[in-house]
Amino acid sequence: MEELHVAVRGIKPPEYMQSLRRVALGPYLRMCLVVVLVVAVIAFWTSDTRIQSFAVPAVILAAIPALYEGYHRSSCKRLPLAEAEMDYWLSQRGWRMEANGASAVFTWGTTRLVETKDNLLLYTDKKTSSLLPKRLLTGEQLEQIRTWNRKK
Repeated sequence: MEELHVAVRGIKPPEYMQSLRRVALGPYLRMCLVVVLVVAVIAFWTSDTRIQSFAVPAVILAAIPALYEGYHRSSCKRLPLAEAEMDYWLSQRGWRMEANGASAVFTWGTTRLVETKDNLLLYTDKKTSSLLPKRLLTGEQLEQIRTWNRKK
C-alpha cells in the first residue's frame, strides 16, 4: 500500500468529545495531585486531619470534570461538526491533512499516534491532535497506519 487516502465528511459529537477527554486527562490528573498535596501539607501543618478538612477539596476535584464535560458538550452543539471536511493522505513517510483550503504535512517521527476506542488521534505537539475516526478505516488500513507509525 503506497498511500492511503481517507476523506472525513462529518465528525460525530461523541468522536469529538472523546478526543477532548483524552487531551484533558493529563492536566486534570496533575491538578489533582497538586491539590491533594497542598491540602495534605496544610492539614498536617495545622494539625487538622479531620475528614472535614479534605471534604471541600474533594468536592472541587469531583466537580471539575463534570464542569469541563458540560462546557465542551455545549460548545460541541455550536460547532458545525457534521459539516467538517478533512482529507488525510497517509504513507510510510508520514501524513498530510487538508481542511478549509489549508494543508499541513507531518512525518511519523514528529507524530504521536494515540488510539482510542473510536478514533486515531495524531498528535503533532502536546496539545494539538488531528482526529481520524476509525469508522472510516478498514482493519487492514488501521494495521498499516500502526505499522508506519511504529517504524518511525
